[in-house]
Amino acid sequence: MEIFQNLEFPGNENDTSYYYGDGYVCNPRDEFSLESQTIAISVVSLLVSVMGVLGNGLVLTVLICTKHTRTPTDSYLLHLTLIDLLLSLSLPFTAIQGIFQWYFGQVVCKMVGTMYKLNFFCSSLLLGFISFDRYLAIVYAVQTYKKRKQVVIHCICAGVWALCLLLQLPNTIYLRVETQENKSMCTYPWASVERWLLTEQILYHVLGFALPLLVMCYCYTMVGKTLWRCQNFKRRKAVRVVLLVTAVFFLCWTPFNLVIFINTLSKLELINSQSCHFEHDLGVALRVTECIGSVRCCLNPILYAFIGVKFRNDVLKLLREMGCISQATLDKHFQLKQTTKNRSSTLTENQFVE
Repeated sequence: MEIFQNLEFPGNENDTSYYYGDGYVCNPRDEFSLESQTIAISVVSLLVSVMGVLGNGLVLTVLICTKHTRTPTDSYLLHLTLIDLLLSLSLPFTAIQGIFQWYFGQVVCKMVGTMYKLNFFCSSLLLGFISFDRYLAIVYAVQTYKKRKQVVIHCICAGVWALCLLLQLPNTIYLRVETQENKSMCTYPWASVERWLLTEQILYHVLGFALPLLVMCYCYTMVGKTLWRCQNFKRRKAVRVVLLVTAVFFLCWTPFNLVIFINTLSKLELINSQSCHFEHDLGVALRVTECIGSVRCCLNPILYAFIGVKFRNDVLKLLREMGCISQATLDKHFQLKQTTKNRSSTLTENQFVE
């Protein structure tokens, strides 16, 4: 996955040296270990890709087919699912490059790099807007006409896509296929883009992580206080899925952001990084944490399936329309659901009485 690694030295995941500005060269401590890591990460990427395409494809189909009952949050999740699906589709290309070399030409190289960079920026910004939407709806009880609100949400999401495309535009411009050690690799011409890569990392920290994190922390803190005061259990359940999706995003991407932050400090010469061990460990950390971050794109559908009651119901309705299950099976599901709900309500009332 070398095309996404912003380390200061040229080369690729299978490269065997680390270069410094004064011409000093560090040889790897364990070339076999490096190759094993690359293969392991590539295999994980392929598995994540399969799960991500199937899961996000299902979620996207359900959201499109249920547009008449789609909530404002669902509209945001539609765009979030689409960007995760694009990342899932791009992972096999980077996995094949990690194990072998780049076979797919310069156009695909630029497309894959664009989709990967888009995912991080779009995901964090969309989650930030979701938290702000929930904040307005719950804390201030701001409700707008449903159709008008859907239009506003799609305009906001279109603006997010446009901004993220602009932020990663230099990647589309500079990414190219080059020959390194008799292998074709989708990579950057390092000497000419080093300043841009540093700028991009700073944008990662500010726009892609810190700003959305601050917005979400504030919005969900206020939402939590409001729900605690009003004891609205229905609204608590509605916010639960969004909170878990947000938590998974930051759990997966925080390690990668911390490693990138250390790399930024190194490039700005704010920490002492003139060490072969440091560069080796930073490279390993970057590869591993980047892989952990990409796993997120296949986790959201699992959250929807196990926690999102509305999503499960929509899937069953879609299966009924496709003739995959009978109406009797669907009715039985909703009858069982209603019985469980009544029992739960009875237990809750007894608890309050006690």
